[in-house]
Amino acid sequence: VTMTFKPGSKAASNAPLPKPSTAKVAALSSSIEEALDRFFDESEQFSQAEMQRMRLCFGRFSDEGGEVTTYVLHDILEHLGFWTTSQELVESVSRDTTHFSTLDFNEFCEFMMRFVACEREGIQEKLNRRDTDKTENQGPLDLVQQFMHSLGVNAPRSLVKEVIVAAGLQQRRCDSPEELTRFLAAWRACEGLAWDDIEQATRIHSATEMEKHFSRVTPESRLVKATALANALLEMEGLYCIKSLRQLMKIVEASDDSPGISLYEFLVCVRRIRNLQGRDLLEIFQEVDSDNDGLISVDELPGILQTLGFTLLEAEMTELMELTATADDGFFYLEAVSGFVAACQEVNGFTHEILDDLSANFDKFRGEEDELSEMQVLELLRFMGQTSYINEMYDLINEVDFNQNHTMDKAEFFRLMRLQREQNMANYRNAYENWDIESDDQNE
Repeated sequence: VTMTFKPGSKAASNAPLPKPSTAKVAALSSSIEEALDRFFDESEQFSQAEMQRMRLCFGRFSDEGGEVTTYVLHDILEHLGFWTTSQELVESVSRDTTHFSTLDFNEFCEFMMRFVACEREGIQEKLNRRDTDKTENQGPLDLVQQFMHSLGVNAPRSLVKEVIVAAGLQQRRCDSPEELTRFLAAWRACEGLAWDDIEQATRIHSATEMEKHFSRVTPESRLVKATALANALLEMEGLYCIKSLRQLMKIVEASDDSPGISLYEFLVCVRRIRNLQGRDLLEIFQEVDSDNDGLISVDELPGILQTLGFTLLEAEMTELMELTATADDGFFYLEAVSGFVAACQEVNGFTHEILDDLSANFDKFRGEEDELSEMQVLELLRFMGQTSYINEMYDLINEVDFNQNHTMDKAEFFRLMRLQREQNMANYRNAYENWDIESDDQNE
């Protein structure tokens, strides 16, 4: 199965697309040219580069017997950047490939060949379904975003702009199947990451402890220890990725015996964390967007923030709205909500006045060190008048101290204060609700 486009379609009148780029963000990554093969290659065999990526993922997810279970196929496909990875489809293709619960590498290759065909059909169907009559007045950014949303991908406009340029589509409307397919290939080539993010990830990967004992041949000369992956991702994505990071680390084995992590796979992990976070936000957004028009009001925004762990006071909400230039009667698309959440996370939901006070208190206790020990943190909390039970506070500290080094820097302290605030607010709500119930009982 290969993707085909009808001659005489709207795209046929356009000049040919420029030759796809062969540049790669990492030695094991796809170029745009290679990524297009997943859609159009009719050879019924994988390229050498694709086989290397498949072997890497197979090795990452295989058991001690050198096979992968059918239960991890969905994760492997997500690791490899496939678009249409519904569990139902994965299970169907798996049953067509084998009657057993495990696959060796040859069977895995057969499964992959079948799944590539299914993905081509799925994307072709989505391309054919588009209602081009309704897109006449829309620009390239809107058209691409809508198509990416149909694939379950939240594509920020700033990133879409970058990928359009990388794909050589800056002079195009991006409304033809050829153009949208080229965009998908460019998105895959950069793992859905902006160039600044790729540069930052490259710096972090280069500074992470190196794996000195290679157990496999790889085009990338530098592999980092798998046990250092979590901390490197935390440095890349920040404290608010911890929930998604924990989910990912349950999927990607990172023990002392695990193969080292190449830059390519590090970029994949960054992409997967962001996808997990994006799906969580999308799910919350859709629950609030009761009429399914893709918009929520400002009044509905605090509910979303509270679900994400930010019960904001009026002053905090007002300052954030000023910071993000949000109108009192405005409406939010998903992308705008995502930006507002990011701004909220940046200040941990506090006003700058509160942050300055917290920072000053932290500095009083840290002396010449950049971090506080757990005992110093507890002393600081007592100094600030925090009265939580010691076991409750240790639970919060452990939630923040992801790397378990038993020290806390200022960013972690700010995060701890937000968790403490949320715990207090929850206690206040519970106390009020219980009091209200008791009052009703007495009145009866």
